Amino acid sequence: MPHLISKGITRIVISFLGISFKFPNPLNGHVNFLQGCLSNYKERQFYKEFKNYYPISDLICPSYFCSYFGLLQIQKQCIVNTRELTEEELKRFEVVRNGESKPTNFGFIDNKLVCLDYA
Repeated sequence: MPHLISKGITRIVISFLGISFKFPNPLNGHVNFLQGCLSNYKERQFYKEFKNYYPISDLICPSYFCSYFGLLQIQKQCIVNTRELTEEELKRFEVVRNGESKPTNFGFIDNKLVCLDYA
């Protein structure tokens, strides 16, 4: 898998060796930093709660760890999606997506589409 760094409003993601490290982004103000912490925490909690419940478990990227206060979350690395999702895909992911349907909030693990940003 390629190495990659991506910056969003609330989080910075550094990916390599099959792992993605999500950090709150300190560059866009205090509130966005705190939102990044909360998003990290919520994704980990959501994954822990639903990792054994099909079909939700098949729709989300695995989260392996989140530190105290959400300062770091570790997820499986995906190949980030670059195309628009179809209406059928949007409907299928409605239960897990966080209200947004940006193409880059989704990615592929073993050619299977999953939601990366589900908090």
